[in-house]
Amino acid sequence: LTLLVGNQDYNGTGMNVIEQCIEGNVFPLAFLLKIIFTAATLGAGYKGGEIVPSFFIGASFGCLFGNLIGFSPALCAAVGMGAVFCGVTNSPITSLLICFELFGFSGTPESIAAEINALMDEHYRRDIPLKPGMKEYLTALRQNGTALCVASATAAPLMEACLSRLGVRQDFAFLLSCEDVGKGKDSPEIYLQAARRLGCAPCDAAVFEDAIFAAKTAKAAGFYVVGVYDDSAKDRWSEMSALADETVLHW
Repeated sequence: LTLLVGNQDYNGTGMNVIEQCIEGNVFPLAFLLKIIFTAATLGAGYKGGEIVPSFFIGASFGCLFGNLIGFSPALCAAVGMGAVFCGVTNSPITSLLICFELFGFSGTPESIAAEINALMDEHYRRDIPLKPGMKEYLTALRQNGTALCVASATAAPLMEACLSRLGVRQDFAFLLSCEDVGKGKDSPEIYLQAARRLGCAPCDAAVFEDAIFAAKTAKAAGFYVVGVYDDSAKDRWSEMSALADETVLHW
């Protein structure tokens, strides 16, 4: 393989190629050649070469992608390094810390958290949709005199903004956040507080959940649990179906 390509760029760590990627220059097929070299080496029984090649492959593909779409190839190379390493190791926090060490970062942990919160805020204010048929379902419940509330891990201001945009805020008597309660949904406290404010016992209240761990919490606390299907948790739908008192696939 080395004789075929005419150089040794794809042997060893390939740090020289990674440096070229960060500078914005790379042979377009470098990532593919490195995959072939690595697969051939491992397939032949040699050890080593799973993690370091992920940096090479991520950087070279990122640089190529940046050049193709008009983004900064250096930035895309850096992102590619972190992303492929994260995918190979399934270690997002470690990958993030490695990127901080390699490329540095500006700002404090508080400012980074604030930026993440700002992105979430934008998402809730602009993007999150209602499930089809949900608006009509909520309206029918309210017209039948059913008392409704939202008990969510999402911050109350984000819930307020999202539900108001979707035109269903008026269907709920109040919004209750885990932040207000001081405990997550691994504790039944948010459900118990919601039931008290609604003026009913847990056995007289229905909890609609799409997260299996939260549904387990509500079930253990004596609530009637309705499991709601969501693609993000489809791998655990059978578990939800076995746990819940009833399930909803669509509205």
